[in-house]
Amino acid sequence: MAASFGTMSTVGSLAASGVVAERTLSSAEKLAQLSLVKKKLNVCRECSTRINAMAKELYFNKDGSAIKKLQTGVNKLADLVEVMLGPKGWNVVLENKYGSPKIVNDGVTVAKEVEDSELADVAAVSAGNNYEIGNMIAEAMSKAGRKGVMTLEEGKSAENNLYVVEGMQFDRDYISPYFVTDSEKMTVEFENCKLLLVDKQIRNARDLINVLEDAIRGGYPIVIIAEDIEQEALATLVVNKLRGTLKIAALKAPGFGERKSQYLDDIAILTGATVVRDEVGLALDKADKEVLGTAAKIVLTKDSTTIVLRCCLEHTSSVAKTFLTSDVVVVDIKEPVPAAAGIQWTTQSYQKRDSSEFCYC
Repeated sequence: MAASFGTMSTVGSLAASGVVAERTLSSAEKLAQLSLVKKKLNVCRECSTRINAMAKELYFNKDGSAIKKLQTGVNKLADLVEVMLGPKGWNVVLENKYGSPKIVNDGVTVAKEVEDSELADVAAVSAGNNYEIGNMIAEAMSKAGRKGVMTLEEGKSAENNLYVVEGMQFDRDYISPYFVTDSEKMTVEFENCKLLLVDKQIRNARDLINVLEDAIRGGYPIVIIAEDIEQEALATLVVNKLRGTLKIAALKAPGFGERKSQYLDDIAILTGATVVRDEVGLALDKADKEVLGTAAKIVLTKDSTTIVLRCCLEHTSSVAKTFLTSDVVVVDIKEPVPAAAGIQWTTQSYQKRDSSEFCYC
């Protein structure tokens, strides 16, 4: 084996120098060495071809497929460079392998540098060469789709997290733990429920009599979202929930000031509700089931509230306006089974213990 390795080493050196000592090598040895050199050169050529050649794909426009692929590429490129249009266009950081990164706001320059397979890399470069964030953004784009909504918020931990929410989610929990329907998870979960949106404080439970009696007759759960609910009105809701008269929960409206009103408007648009507010001349004591919104499912936890919606095609023109104020994704969910018509209930005093009667505290 040692002799064999030595021979190959000699051949390699001879091939490199291009000199063959005929007096030390026979004709057979020459042919063998030249054959090895030829094979080695062929291998090198093949390796060089694989490294330097660029992959190409050919498409023939027999069924219009080539035009569709071309259109897809144009749309992707347009979506990328549109952020740089106008006087307030964003700057883009381009990675330079042989120097410092370039900061440009020229769409032509970016278009020349970017390929489809590099979209995740572009996001990473924009995030300071953080490929973890770049891959996360690419994953979010894949899951949300072209019509999805993506927002970036400051997290409360040191880790980067990706949340996919079907519906609407905001940081508000239930006002009272007595509304909990799952004591183990400490959550409230209602399906096919109604929403009452009130842009003011609820001071008296008697103002809710029309809405609550409709809920009892219809047999559907109801969730109240208001600026605040005072103790007297809250106690009435809790007692009726514990007695089984109502399937009900209440929470404070998200946001503060004008932002709170915008959130309520967003929820109203998505659920088909009407916000009860004095500015539009709608009093709470005059409100009925006509002002209620509809949700396929509502989940309230100790930290957040999630509203899962059915497809709101009738509100499509208004949904676009909510994208600037809420994290919203509208999804299709099967149509719920209508609730059976309930018995006509009447308002009675608190002393009567029949669970089918609404009481005041």
